[in-house]
Amino acid sequence: MNAPRENSVIRRLAGSAGPWWNRTAALLLAVWSTHAVLRAAVLFRNDGFGYPLVGKADWYIFHALFIDLHWITLTAIPFLLALRVAARFAPRSQGAIFALLALVHAILLPVTVIDHET
Repeated sequence: MNAPRENSVIRRLAGSAGPWWNRTAALLLAVWSTHAVLRAAVLFRNDGFGYPLVGKADWYIFHALFIDLHWITLTAIPFLLALRVAARFAPRSQGAIFALLALVHAILLPVTVIDHET
């Protein structure tokens, strides 16, 4: 049997922050999934007169999902770098950095929903 490569790029990049990177990846996937559901709810609804709110919503949804993925990833990069640095110099602060990332996305979610409605 082939054993997994210990020197993979992801493992080297994450270093000792690996477990926190796994939690962060799970959080970001949950954030993106939640945004996808809310984005679909906005795009596929009808307006006040019963007509589709967005023409070609089935075409637009793919662009919207990847725009969401793009900004969620860009938002997470500083936190991922902070997790990596904290793993080396202050391992106990990794939980606080992760909690801060979760808090930032918890604030951004309702703001994004409100922004869609205005």
